[in-house]
Amino acid sequence: MIALIILIALAGAIIPTIFYINLIWWLDRYEREPLWLLTAAFLWGAIPAVIGGGILEVIFDRIVYGALGHNALSDALSFGASPPLFEESAKGIFLIGLLLVFWRHVDDPLDGIVYGAMVGFGFAAVENIFYFLSAASDAGIGGEMVNIFLRAIVFGLNHAFFTSWTGLALGWARTHAGPLNRIVVPILGWAAAIFFHSVHNLGATFGEQTVYLSCLIALLFDWGGILLMTIIAFILIGRERQWLVTELQPEVASGLISQQDYDILISSLRRARVRFGTLTNQGWSAYERLGKFFATATDLAFTKHQLSAYGEERGNSAEIASLRARLQAMKQ
Repeated sequence: MIALIILIALAGAIIPTIFYINLIWWLDRYEREPLWLLTAAFLWGAIPAVIGGGILEVIFDRIVYGALGHNALSDALSFGASPPLFEESAKGIFLIGLLLVFWRHVDDPLDGIVYGAMVGFGFAAVENIFYFLSAASDAGIGGEMVNIFLRAIVFGLNHAFFTSWTGLALGWARTHAGPLNRIVVPILGWAAAIFFHSVHNLGATFGEQTVYLSCLIALLFDWGGILLMTIIAFILIGRERQWLVTELQPEVASGLISQQDYDILISSLRRARVRFGTLTNQGWSAYERLGKFFATATDLAFTKHQLSAYGEERGNSAEIASLRARLQAMKQ
């Protein structure tokens, strides 16, 4: 029985997470982020963020309950303030490090959303396992299954959604100059992550006292916020496509890229069709080569945009020359 409970908990946490990660992978359609860096984001959320946030929450709860006792105020602080503040801060540390160290992999706010979501998925996967096991201990497998449905399905995107606000804001800071964009916007993004997280936690904590009205409010904020973030993501996807359209057209005129390749590169659907056809007709090696060609051409377009928008920025011109040389070599 214990083995079955553990197996159900693992499956309930891992299977939905794999599905959600694939959604994010699909969302980032023009320039895929490096798998190793996405994995690092996931692992940061799963291990350091869980441990660090958990330790700070325990310390905070002891101080609050020691000073106020057990009442509605201390519960509100324990559930509505502590986890959102410490967990979103712990998750956000990776995104700050990403921006400082691997800034070339953050081309725009969409990349920030992707990395923020990956950190959130890692955090949620580990946290959910503990919640599922706790539910099984309290109410058996039936209680565990209900908990899986609520946490992994109904609210399965929550942690990714919360932290994506921090990622969105840091991605904005990466592509905009000035103290307002570089300092104020990231703080606002972090505050938005805490706010949505807090609304959810308070709604779940005081469900019985409010005849579940607070749960309904939390649900509306959760899914309304996810819808808003999805709209923002698609706007950013459209902007990335426009970069390809604008920046690769001169490469067609110069002869570096053919018109046929250009028509494929500016369409994510055509890219997918051509790569699938290459895989089925020519095999994995040709599929990989084509993927590298698409990635290099996309990097060229994005770097050209960065040069025109932000100037040299630590070697954009040299990077453009290198990318053009790599494309020329691929043609040969």
